[in-house]
Amino acid sequence: MVVVVDDCFELEVKSTTGKIAGFDFGLNTFLTCFDGSKIESPQFLKQSLNIVKKASKHHSKKLKGSANRERARKNLVRKHEDIANSRRDWFWKLGHELTNRFDVLCFETLNLRGMQRLWGCDSLLSESRYPVRT
Repeated sequence: MVVVVDDCFELEVKSTTGKIAGFDFGLNTFLTCFDGSKIESPQFLKQSLNIVKKASKHHSKKLKGSANRERARKNLVRKHEDIANSRRDWFWKLGHELTNRFDVLCFETLNLRGMQRLWGCDSLLSESRYPVRT
């Protein structure tokens, strides 16, 4: 099957809101907007830590190589996937909300790994910056 495209047209970018926003990643808040409003990270791991601890404890109590241990392992994996999925869902919803409110989004580029080494805030950085490329 051969498909030939003859007519290519350029898409026009339509400005719906006419707003431009700048954002700053922080260690205490996830994002700080140019107008001073702050977007906090929901801390999904902290909220579900007891559930993960319980599943991990159940897994460690099972006999190695048994079917029950495998079932407990899958349950533990499922708990971690739930946390990752809820975090990913929150990021998509936040991105969708920001793109609906503003036409142009500007983000500060930071060396978050360097800041992590310098200030030693492992838990803050790992919890709130999960999908941010560093």
